[in-house]
Amino acid sequence: MSEHKHFLNKKFIVTFIVLALLGSGAYAGIWYWGNQKYSFKDMNPVFTPRPDPTADWKTYTNTQYGFEFKYPQTWAKVSSASYADGTPHLIIYTDMYPAQDYDARVDVYLDNLKSVQDSNPLFKGSIGSLTIINNVSWVKYQVKGLNGNLLDGFDYLTEHNAKTYDIGASAITANQILSTFKFTGASVSPLPVAGNGILMGHADVGSICPVQQSGVACTPSPQANMARQVGVFTQAGALVSSQHLDANGNYQFSLVPGIYTIKASGMQVDRLSVTKGTVTIKVGQTTTLNFSIDTGIR
Repeated sequence: MSEHKHFLNKKFIVTFIVLALLGSGAYAGIWYWGNQKYSFKDMNPVFTPRPDPTADWKTYTNTQYGFEFKYPQTWAKVSSASYADGTPHLIIYTDMYPAQDYDARVDVYLDNLKSVQDSNPLFKGSIGSLTIINNVSWVKYQVKGLNGNLLDGFDYLTEHNAKTYDIGASAITANQILSTFKFTGASVSPLPVAGNGILMGHADVGSICPVQQSGVACTPSPQANMARQVGVFTQAGALVSSQHLDANGNYQFSLVPGIYTIKASGMQVDRLSVTKGTVTIKVGQTTTLNFSIDTGIR
């Protein structure tokens, strides 16, 4: 009888321990999942505004001809001048000791765009491509050498208030000007292009830091953005138009209706080698294509 009672006591103790372990395990599980639920519930994403990479740039303003643009503080000199025929222009030096007479120029012709295109040997007989940068429509020409070869220089022409504005520079320098160029005063609007549609978007350029730390934003510099290109191609693979991103990583094209393939430069900034998508352009409509560009830098 005593042995049987002792056995029951042992059985009771074992059962009690098992139940206690199960109870504590269940409590721990409820506590854990309760905390997990609480943590997930309280994890609200924090969105920080994209910093303006041109915030510390200087501003050049021309009140006589109604335009302004921003430029890096590292640029050496921006000065007004005029040609022998009286055409006003702006001379820009990005370096203190430039390799040539100037690094960029802004000419103002007191005539309409067609007259300038027909009379200037730089543009006469050439076919320019239409591009929109910072809400201003430009006709883009690539500069040719004496033997007809293409150089790393471009002229961007636009008409405003019966005057033609011509910005000439290398690709990166021109885009530094164009990305913030705007007309001031009354009647400010881009050139209307009848029958076209708009393609626009933003490219996130990265990674551009040696090490990207979790939770720390890695903002590309204006130069990193403007070194990258976006190109518009026909379905057959022919290049229709191309441009560099502006200082904020934005781009915009005015295109005739059709289906186009969009490519961008990646690790090789001078090659439009990475396909970003296919778009259909319709008359009077705006199509948006945003994408990322991996520079390969880690």
